[in-house]
Amino acid sequence: MPSNEHHKWLKKRDWLALQGAMVDPNQDVDLIGRKYKERDEDGRLPHHWMAAKAQTHTHALAYVGVQSICWNLQALTTRDKKGKTPLDIALRSGACAEIIGLLPHSRGS
Repeated sequence: MPSNEHHKWLKKRDWLALQGAMVDPNQDVDLIGRKYKERDEDGRLPHHWMAAKAQTHTHALAYVGVQSICWNLQALTTRDKKGKTPLDIALRSGACAEIIGLLPHSRGS
């Protein structure tokens, strides 16, 4: 299963590296879009990992959260191999209110 550098940065809470990749003027927009649709070995999208690791709010995290949703809006309702959406994970992990606020669309799934 794919596990790209965005998954790795999210797992490490490296919000600044993610933000840097997203604002890079030389970025390949199509490639970044594909990275936010890739699942890792647990069936998780980058959004699942963001929800799991986002306990403390920073401006970089908020930027990454908004941009990642723009890259893959369907991720809000995507379930991992355990049947969890990013919102399920955010609520269980104690994610900061700003991230939980970005994920309300998955409530109706």
